[in-house]
Amino acid sequence: MKIELQDPSSNEHLKILHKMIVADRNSHRMIFNIFDFKRYVEKNIDEICEQLNTRWLVSICDTYAGNCLYLGKEGSEAMSIVVFVNMIKLWDTDLKTRGEQQDDLVDKYCGHQEVLWDGIITYDLRDGDMIVNMVGRLRKSMEEGSVCSKIFETILGRIDSSKSNNALKALVKQQIEKR
Repeated sequence: MKIELQDPSSNEHLKILHKMIVADRNSHRMIFNIFDFKRYVEKNIDEICEQLNTRWLVSICDTYAGNCLYLGKEGSEAMSIVVFVNMIKLWDTDLKTRGEQQDDLVDKYCGHQEVLWDGIITYDLRDGDMIVNMVGRLRKSMEEGSVCSKIFETILGRIDSSKSNNALKALVKQQIEKR
């Protein structure tokens, strides 16, 4: 399977954002200014959400989160998105590495939970209340129409339309439909 990466030179917004993100990651504070970055993202958020793939939307959130001392609540909201996407990415990676078929996992963990460690138990894939609650709480924590809210809703929509068909994504889809 070919990995589809979005080349930074393929999009005008990405050309600008990529340079800023690289400067931030390399701690070039003389080149990077989080407030210039934030202004650019806010001004162009609808086009950015439409044109950039999820990898770059998460990278924007990483940049906000990495500058949370300056951005406060927005940095924390962005970090929540990064953690959420990375959780799904980890789940998908684990499924691919172990080679388990989705139906086998659903059968194994529907209505049956096991202790993992210190009171933490496996997901009950039958009802998915953890995902439903998490998505609902993340939505409540974000100001409607904000950069983070728009990015989060865009990512949720992409998870919903994703070709991957695993139970975690199905639970996210359920939450989207509840909105």
